[in-house]
This record gives sequence, C-alpha cells and structure tokens, in this order.
Amino acid sequence: MSIVFFLLYLFGIFLLLFSKYPTCNNGRTVISRKYNVPKTNVIAVAMLQIIVSIVVGLLCATRNVKSYDTIVYINWYEKIQNLALFAFDGTYGFLFELFAKLVSGVLRAGYPIFFFLIAVFNLTTVYVVITKEKVYKNTALISYVLYLTFIGFYYSFIVLRQGLAITMVIVAYCVLDKSRKNALLFCFLGTLFHESAWIAFLCILTLYNRKFILKRRMALFVVLLAFFLYITHFTTIFVFPVLNALLNILNKIDAFTFHKYILYFEENILSNKISLLYVLYYLITFGLVYFRYKNRDNKTIEMKEEFFLLLNIVGLAIVGFFSAAGAIVRLTEYLVSCTYIFLIPECLNRITSRNNSKFIVAIIIFILTYLHLKIILGPVDFIF
Repeated sequence: MSIVFFLLYLFGIFLLLFSKYPTCNNGRTVISRKYNVPKTNVIAVAMLQIIVSIVVGLLCATRNVKSYDTIVYINWYEKIQNLALFAFDGTYGFLFELFAKLVSGVLRAGYPIFFFLIAVFNLTTVYVVITKEKVYKNTALISYVLYLTFIGFYYSFIVLRQGLAITMVIVAYCVLDKSRKNALLFCFLGTLFHESAWIAFLCILTLYNRKFILKRRMALFVVLLAFFLYITHFTTIFVFPVLNALLNILNKIDAFTFHKYILYFEENILSNKISLLYVLYYLITFGLVYFRYKNRDNKTIEMKEEFFLLLNIVGLAIVGFFSAAGAIVRLTEYLVSCTYIFLIPECLNRITSRNNSKFIVAIIIFILTYLHLKIILGPVDFIF
C-alpha cells in the first residue's frame, strides 16, 4: 500500500468531515445568500469527494497482492480476458462478470484499472445517493465519511463483490421511504453482484413495517444477550455441533447440492478470538438504542430509524449466535454497518452539538481505520 495515497485518503476524509456542507434544520440543501452559504461550498465538497474516490481507487490499484481474495480475483480476471466479450464463465454474479467483461473487453484494461473502477464506482454512487436522501439530509457528509470508514475503504480492498452488493443495498435504504418496490429492485441488483444481498431483500420485505414499534427495554436486553453469547463463544460450544450435524444430514440426502456448502462452511470458520471491531459494534448499538427516544420529532425519521435499529439488533444477534462462522457473520454487514452510517450521525445530532459529533466520529474513524489496516496489511489468516 502506498503510504502517500493512504495519507491523502485520511486527509481527504477529515476535510470532508469538518467541511461546511450547507444544510438547514428542515433538511433541505441551502444554496442562498439569505443563509450566507455560497453555492461554491457544494461544488467544493463534491470535488473533494471525487478526489477521495480517486485516491482510494489508486490505493486499490497499486496495492500489494497479499490477501487470498485478491489473488483469486486477479487470476479470474486474467482468465476472462481471453474469453469473448459476452462469454461468461458463471463463476461469479452476472453483473460482476458483466462489469469485468466491459473493463477487460471494451477498455482492454488490466486488473489494476478493474480494481480502481470498482472503488470509484462504490464511493461515488454512495455519495450521490446519500446527499440526495431527504430523511438524513442534515447529516449527509458525516454519513458518507462513516461509509468510507465502515465499508468503503475495507470492502474496496478485500471483498470486491460484496462491496458492490453493499453499494446497491445502501441505494435501496436511501430510496426505501419513497418506494419499497424500488428498494427491493436495488437489493435484487445487489444479488447479481453477490448473492448474500438476499438478506437485505428479505429484511425489507418482512421487517419494514410502519406499524412496528421497537421496545427499548427489549432491544437493550437482546443486545446485551447477544454480546454475552459473543464473548462466551456460544457458537463453538453449542451451534457448531448442530450445524455440522444438519449439514451432514443434508449432504447424505443430496451430496451434489450440499457438499459445496459444507466445504465453504469449514473454510470460513473463524478463531475463538474476540474481535475488537464487533465489541465496538455492540457498544455503538447499545448507545443508539439507549438514546433513541431523545427529541423524537419527525415521523419519517422515526419509521426509518425503527427499521434500521431493528436491522442492527438482528444483525448483532446473528453475530452472537454464529460468531465463529465467518460465512454467516459476513451477511450481517448489510444489517449493521450499512445502517450505522445513517443512525450514528442522527443519534449524535440529538444528544450533542455538531462540532462534538464530528470529533466523536473522528475517533471512530481512527479506531476503524486501524482495525481494517491490520487485516489489509497483515497475514491472510489474521483475525482483527
């Protein structure tokens, strides 16, 4: 990894975090002399975002080949370069393969350009939809910086297909209050990058209910119980034997279908180490639930916030039950990280001043960047 590009990335996200993006209390963008905020502020922030996207793209394109996923993607990309333009090998999702074929066949570009374009696409798409989103308009920039911190940086490096799927899911969450059908459509597009996006599709289909009210005491209890199960390694003691037995039974019924799932399950077993990242996640969700009833004044925010908080709690409950099952834990990114980028700024906005909120977010940035760098730069089997 180029230290110069990385320092530029950090400098860029802190400029974004502390820049003055013109918003007012009703959530509408302010470009008016009445508020003494020039239109050039909006343009400057957009240009800064483009620079950050390019820097992250260059980091991805010039990175050292260390992780197993990166080596697999490089070998696969070099293989499909020898195929006809619309000849797909079916290894990955349709849209991911189509994107790769367009880059390799039309642009005649190597894998560094492929990695670069994925990062730029992810970061730019999320920036556009977040700044256009009406419910959390006041905290749009902080949400975008948190996206970079929780998802954009790490998933542009390691988990490319799921990173693209997460981008589609974030778009779905942004349009959810306008049209659930459109949100489901974007989730479906996400599944064409990585099939794991089905979990977001199912959650929107079943859990997004205007009449549903999440009780704070029950939510706090579930979060604390899930955290207890997580730190006591409940998965290894109780869950794994049951899952292994179930998969073995299914394998005897239909070995052709279920054998690959057994192999994938065994290959993605994590160690019993407690991840500092998920400890941080539990603390954040506990705080979000605890402060969620302060200054409730917007019904649209409440409805969306109920859904996002529910996703967080469901996601961390899954982590608590299946903490050592890497293949299952990765599914929770759609439920936890994707909603943090909206919930954290909104919660901080209610309980403290905007300047204090930015400093708290800055601390989160340092912690998460450090944890993600350990997995990106460390050995392949390192668990952070």
